[in-house]
Amino acid sequence: MTLAALSLCFAAFALLCAGLPKHHAALYGSERAAPPRLRGLRTGGWTLLALAFAAAVAAEGWNRGPLLWLGGLTLAGTALALGLLPYRPRALAPAVALSLLLALAGWGWRLAA
Repeated sequence: MTLAALSLCFAAFALLCAGLPKHHAALYGSERAAPPRLRGLRTGGWTLLALAFAAAVAAEGWNRGPLLWLGGLTLAGTALALGLLPYRPRALAPAVALSLLLALAGWGWRLAA
């Protein structure tokens, strides 16, 4: 469940980042930065943030879950801002897909145990 929370934090921040016009234009070109598409990316990012919070609370309870969530947000933001976006912006979409698969694996692992 902790893996799910951390992976969802990363995917959420990546979607929120791709939902900004400047970053979306750098990733996919300015002709694909339509307002409905950007709004959908931002909505998906906020939804994943809420799911990450739920996963963190489910993993650690109310006393340590929000702390895990904030730590996951810090790690995800740092990974995006200092690692992935400046040096490998085209790897954002595969990284989001991989993080969502890891989140599903984290949920499945928790349910199987």
